[in-house]
Amino acid sequence: TSAMLLLLVELIDITRVRMGFMLSDRQPGLLVCNVQDLANFTQDVKSISVFESCLDHIQFKEADDMLCLTMTSMNWSRVDDADHHDVGLSSSIRQLLRKQRGAQKS
Repeated sequence: TSAMLLLLVELIDITRVRMGFMLSDRQPGLLVCNVQDLANFTQDVKSISVFESCLDHIQFKEADDMLCLTMTSMNWSRVDDADHHDVGLSSSIRQLLRKQRGAQKS
């Protein structure tokens, strides 16, 4: 769905920023990012608004030669919520910036 594609675009943007801070001492090249926890969360989450705001509560850990994305307990505690959740401030800002970039390209 479009929500998943938008989430992946946001995840790529977040990863680029975090990569710069976490991997600044490495040579540029291919980076592997394990997103299994996100896949599990995507399968289990009940609310689209919880899904859309899940990137506000993720962590990256460096393991061997890859990044590992983990969903925090904040995400997992809301996985069964069926109610609407407000999108967090950081999600709103990312969406606004993405829309602004799209408008500038047009």
